[in-house]
Amino acid sequence: MRRNKRLSIKKEKEDAKTRASANKEQDLAYYVHDRVELMRQVFSTLSAKEIKAMAPECIRKLSNDDIEELCLDENILVTCRDTEVAHASTLCNSGR
Repeated sequence: MRRNKRLSIKKEKEDAKTRASANKEQDLAYYVHDRVELMRQVFSTLSAKEIKAMAPECIRKLSNDDIEELCLDENILVTCRDTEVAHASTLCNSGR
């Protein structure tokens, strides 16, 4: 009886940028001055189901991309100082 030769599976190589970003876990406060990246990081940590659950009733029917865009639009209106104050307030209230 012959043994079947094992098939090797190729693994895709990660590019350097993806690997570097995966290795660097930053606090959200790190992104205070880069609003687009801040919102990208926030939405990358939440599942679609969580986003829909937290969204107000009037926008739950929108796609996640539309909700993300609305959040980014609102976030751009807020100043960096206000974002820093809100983050510091959250840290104080959470007991860190």
